[in-house]
Amino acid sequence: MKELGSICEFKYGKSLPDKIRNGGPFPVYGSNGIVGYNDEPLTAGETIIIGRKGSAGALQYSLVACCPIDTTYYIDQTCTKVNLRWLFFTLQNLGLGNLNKHVAVPGLNRNDAYEKKFHVPPLDEQKRIAAVLDKANALRLQRQESIHLTERLLQSTFIDMFGSETSPRCKRVKLSDHLNFITTGGRSWAKYYSDDGAKFIRSLDVQMNEINDTQMIHVTPPKNAEAERTRTQTGDVLLTMTGSLIGRVAPVTETYSGAYVSQHVAILRTKGFRPEFLSWAISMV
Repeated sequence: MKELGSICEFKYGKSLPDKIRNGGPFPVYGSNGIVGYNDEPLTAGETIIIGRKGSAGALQYSLVACCPIDTTYYIDQTCTKVNLRWLFFTLQNLGLGNLNKHVAVPGLNRNDAYEKKFHVPPLDEQKRIAAVLDKANALRLQRQESIHLTERLLQSTFIDMFGSETSPRCKRVKLSDHLNFITTGGRSWAKYYSDDGAKFIRSLDVQMNEINDTQMIHVTPPKNAEAERTRTQTGDVLLTMTGSLIGRVAPVTETYSGAYVSQHVAILRTKGFRPEFLSWAISMV
């Protein structure tokens, strides 16, 4: 077992405002992914990008030299002697996002990350593990593409059955007459994150017309009325309200009934609607 800080260094990204990005072949990375391109890289070859502020602990991997900005840390081959691809997969299992200690703006302190311990196999074994996981990841991406194509087919079928917004085939009603719109306020939940406990649904867990729990976290919530009003019920529909994921909707099934919801997600408490139908109807708008 070794501490993370003994095998790699989290280097700080550099400020690179839009006005001085010159385009070119090198991607500019923020905490959530590529935000532009530049003609000169900051890193040396393949790079792991780690969210430092905002999406703290979020991980990206660049196959080419790149420009991580100042809301990120990065690791390239100058920062470690282990296999970089193996390290990327290992970091995904360390729960770096749970180390956030900033209430207003989520942030990751690299010294906290450095204390994480895990088993470090020999270099040849690292390469073998990385190759296996890359194959598994390729299958996952193929599955995601299949899901995306299925969603497009379902959307087309929905429009064929019920019509579109401009050409409806059934009576139009006001949503406000059939649901309550519950927002969850600005409470910061980071201090309640835990390894087990109640499910906690964030905006990234709300996929189009389904809830995805592959990255879902848990909370040990406070016992007060404000927290209780953020709990879901079977039949609710969740709507993301902020950020790059705004506008995603998903029905709440029994599996996620009683889960708590982050401040970036609104709860639509339906009256007289099938939640699956309402979710699809909103996604068509």
